[in-house]
Amino acid sequence: MSSWSQKIWSDWGIATSEPDEISRDPNVLWTTRCCRIKSKTGGIPQELYQSSLPQRFLRRMAQLGVPHAIISDLYGLHFPDVWMPFYDTAPSDLDIAQRQTLGNLIGRQARQRGLTLLSFYNNSPVMSRPYFEILSYSGLQIVYHTRLPENI
Repeated sequence: MSSWSQKIWSDWGIATSEPDEISRDPNVLWTTRCCRIKSKTGGIPQELYQSSLPQRFLRRMAQLGVPHAIISDLYGLHFPDVWMPFYDTAPSDLDIAQRQTLGNLIGRQARQRGLTLLSFYNNSPVMSRPYFEILSYSGLQIVYHTRLPENI
């Protein structure tokens, strides 16, 4: 286990793994973070989030046909079939109470869809820090990885 993996586990109780290790679990919700560059007109995730990371994630998840969502810093989980208005909130804008509330909301949203394991993809553990904190309040089992699954 790398030192950053150990830190993520000790600070937030979030495991790390290769995405293909959890790909067969039917209770997995695949997620990634939102981004700063958004369509001002709002939209479903593919329309709203304009940066390459969420776009790459959304294309791959659609190819694989698995449950997935974007972690919104305002709305919690933004599922592919849900239209949301534009927002300009960054995780750094949220205080500890707001991060706890957002984490609790994410947990409720996932459980409402029968999903209990949340897979969080982001290419940088350092840039994931605020999301680790938010997700630690979800009450879900969280697994982090830095690459997308090859197949499921």
